[in-house]
Formats: sequence, C-alpha cells, structure tokens
Amino acid sequence: MTFTLWKRLETLYATKFLANQLVLKQQLLTFYLNEDEPLNDHISQFIILFNDLKNVELHIDDEDQVILLLCSLTLSYKSFNEPLIYGRDNISFEDVRGHLLSKNKKNSTTSLVRIAS
Repeated sequence: MTFTLWKRLETLYATKFLANQLVLKQQLLTFYLNEDEPLNDHISQFIILFNDLKNVELHIDDEDQVILLLCSLTLSYKSFNEPLIYGRDNISFEDVRGHLLSKNKKNSTTSLVRIAS
C-alpha cells in the first residue's frame, strides 16, 4: 500500500514538475519588451523568470541569458546589441544589464534635455 501510494505521488509530482518546466520555458521564449514598458521593469521580470527556471532545476548559462535578453528587446536596441555581441571575447548577463540600463538612462536624460530646450 505504501509503495503504491509513494509511486502515485512520485508520478503526480513528476508530471507537475515537467509541466512547470515547460510553462516556464514557454514564458521565457515568448517574453518581449513592449514599447511602453520601462526597460528596468523588463529586466527585473527577466531575472525573476530565470530564478523561477532555476527553482525547477533548469539552468540557463550566462551567454544564453544574454542572447535571450537581447533578443527580447525592441528593434530600437539593435544598434546597441551588435557591438556587445561582436566586440568581445566573453560577455556576462550583468555586463549587458549594466550597459542597457546605462544606455536607457542616457537616452532618458537626452530626451529630457530636448524637451526642456
């Protein structure tokens, strides 16, 4: 009886676990920045999604995280992406995150200066 119950629980848990993994993968692969969404919020949600994946034992290495993040951005970031990808021997998620937020802050400041002029 105990063995049967244990096997049933194990099967049920494994099925739910796989379903969670697949749902999270799907969310990651269809996660895109909306034009009106703040970049900082988008990156924060991305990090939460990576952590959720880690919690279901799916690890995505740093380079893949970088590519997934860059691919999730709008076309307005395309000119920013290419130097990051082609101009380095290695790249980390934290480097890209920092560069993106810096560029975004710089663009916001430039826009405010234009409005004030």
